Amino acid sequence: MCLIQQVVCKEYLKNIRQISKGLTAYCNAGKTYTNKKGNLGDLEVWLNILAIANILLFTELEKLYCIMYDTVDMGGEFVLHTPKEEVCFKQNKLGLPYISLPDNDEAVCLLNIIKDNLQGHTRRQVKEATEA
Repeated sequence: MCLIQQVVCKEYLKNIRQISKGLTAYCNAGKTYTNKKGNLGDLEVWLNILAIANILLFTELEKLYCIMYDTVDMGGEFVLHTPKEEVCFKQNKLGLPYISLPDNDEAVCLLNIIKDNLQGHTRRQVKEATEA
């Protein structure tokens, strides 16, 4: 189970700062370390440029916003209602929610991160991250 929130692309964060006690994150692909945090809107997240995925916890999002799950009109999407707009989380083929950032910037950022960090990741992991 994942209990951290992390973002790969610093372009989406404000108030990036160095933390005295860093985080070592472990996953099937290995481990990464970061000592930087930032704010993604009202959420405090770790900035982990060596990771292969952005992770947001719905339990933290629920504290700030109304989240609805629509299986009829939206085809199984989660819809997050913020004061500025509705944000739709789609589901990948494994049923995991994901979000498309404006102008597909996340794809460019994700591909750059993967390209720089291919070592240590399986072909399948790279393929799935690219497709997400």
